[in-house]
Amino acid sequence: MDVISEKSVFYKSNVQLFFFEFLGTFLITIIINFSGYNCIIVCGGLLMCSVVTGRRTGAHLNFGVTLAIYLVDWHKNKINKKDLCNYFFSSIAGCLAAYIFTYFMDPKKIVWIVPIKFDSDPMFIFACETFFTTLFLIVVLHNRDQQLCIINDQVIGALSTMISLYFCVQCIGPITSAALGPTLPFVNILFTGYLYNTAFYLKFLPAYISSGLLSSALAALFTRFSIKYASQKSSDEILGGNENSSYQTDLFAFENNQDYYKERIPFRQIHSLNYLLPSYGALEVERDYENISSKHGKYVQFC
Repeated sequence: MDVISEKSVFYKSNVQLFFFEFLGTFLITIIINFSGYNCIIVCGGLLMCSVVTGRRTGAHLNFGVTLAIYLVDWHKNKINKKDLCNYFFSSIAGCLAAYIFTYFMDPKKIVWIVPIKFDSDPMFIFACETFFTTLFLIVVLHNRDQQLCIINDQVIGALSTMISLYFCVQCIGPITSAALGPTLPFVNILFTGYLYNTAFYLKFLPAYISSGLLSSALAALFTRFSIKYASQKSSDEILGGNENSSYQTDLFAFENNQDYYKERIPFRQIHSLNYLLPSYGALEVERDYENISSKHGKYVQFC
């Protein structure tokens, strides 16, 4: 029964992830098409899709975002390889479904994600997309990390993401149509090429896809460096810069209802304060060694 239960939970979670990410990508692509890639409308649509799918999937809506998050948190295993594949196929399926829907509603509404000038150099398109997509992804990654964002507020984070999207689209929209990731141009160029029986824009496809993937790697690398710097600075402020110092922690074994116990954790094993909770379970940093009278003391947290 336990095995069946675990399988059913695993199946349900994967189906939910696929469905909500598919839905979010479908909606944002529909909004891009029917608005003619109007920046303000697309930013509002991004906020709407984030509200609909954010709690379920994180509202990636772009495989470039998923890949960047995976590269930042790969050591924490927050997104495993199966989820990574799930995000990829759900984003492709959602985008393709949106283009098919738009075609049957009004083919003229389909927005071409291609260079505005026919004689554009693919390397120039690659450079423009890489720079601005990296900039956009850095903002997204910084907003989701408590150590890096200025104010830990999801609404403000969503607004700053919308502002960065608006800025990037305004800058490179007139040049590259602002793909800002590999998903949209991959589906768009292949679908429109098949629909209108043309292979002219296929020469730009490698530039769009490679720029999206490279941007994810660059943004993840920069964000990991920023997290490491912020963690080191925060730890130095708490411990006075002494690497031999230790945190005094109270761990509560809530699974078997045991009393709490204390364990000293060497500072060199701790990357940041946020590292403690996922690594050691239910605990709270306790540095004053006072006012703990029972396992339900105020210094015990449950996670």
